[in-house]
Amino acid sequence: MKIRNFVFLQVAIFIYSLSNVFAKFAAYEEFLSFRYILFMGLLLLCLGVYALMWQQILKKIPLSVAYAFNGLSILWGILLGLLIFQEQITLKACIGALFIIAGIIVISSGEKEHE
Repeated sequence: MKIRNFVFLQVAIFIYSLSNVFAKFAAYEEFLSFRYILFMGLLLLCLGVYALMWQQILKKIPLSVAYAFNGLSILWGILLGLLIFQEQITLKACIGALFIIAGIIVISSGEKEHE
């Protein structure tokens, strides 16, 4: 996979992860208040940008590899939870993240053999 494609994929996954941050912010607001609508609008914007980027990614990266890397959204979520919401990173979260990374390595290395 070209580094440019990998970076583009990571940016898309990061944007997707941001949608979850806006969803959590919206959850703290009163339903249909200005801030609730603002956060929901930002959530939808993130999902729309992600959908457009995903279509471009699938033109350059095999679906199996791109989808495997989508698992990194969990890692981005853990990091964003720590940085924005001061959530704790647990041992279980770290072990789960290692399994995700291992799965991505296995799937992407299998794709190289296939080519």
